[in-house]
Amino acid sequence: MPRITSQPVEVIETRAEMESLVGDLSRLQLRQNALKVELDQELLAVRRRYEERIDALEERINNRFRIAENWASAHPEEFGKKKSIEFVHGVAGFRTATPRVTKLGRFKNFAEVVKVMLQTAWAAKYVKTAEPQLNRELLIADRNALSEAQLKQIGLKIVQDERFYVEPKQEALEQGVTS
Repeated sequence: MPRITSQPVEVIETRAEMESLVGDLSRLQLRQNALKVELDQELLAVRRRYEERIDALEERINNRFRIAENWASAHPEEFGKKKSIEFVHGVAGFRTATPRVTKLGRFKNFAEVVKVMLQTAWAAKYVKTAEPQLNRELLIADRNALSEAQLKQIGLKIVQDERFYVEPKQEALEQGVTS
């Protein structure tokens, strides 16, 4: 699509001039398209050149990460209350995810859980009433006041996963670590 500029535009008057102009435009657009194709091919070549090395590093990172995660899971006493350890080259630890409500296996879906909740006096307040629907937010907010037995009674549990992480220290990056 041609760009509109504020420069004065040359005026043509004859069909022959128009024929010449269309020829110029066609050549310019074809050259532009050829350059775009050339650019795409070069970008693809560059991507291919780096992909193999990136994939190899990704595989090494994943392997080393699994080893670190296994060690961390086997040695929780090393982490203490902080849930992380600062090493020379980085920090490793566990992050606690946001709590979420899950259903117990005996229920196919949350609609079945809602039916049970509506029949359980204390649990009915955890159902959104416009269209009977589980009020997950309220359940999560009240999670410390609810017992595991209460939640089990209505077919729910509240879980909070921990995810292992390793973060390199910025100084290590600035020193140009390449190995």
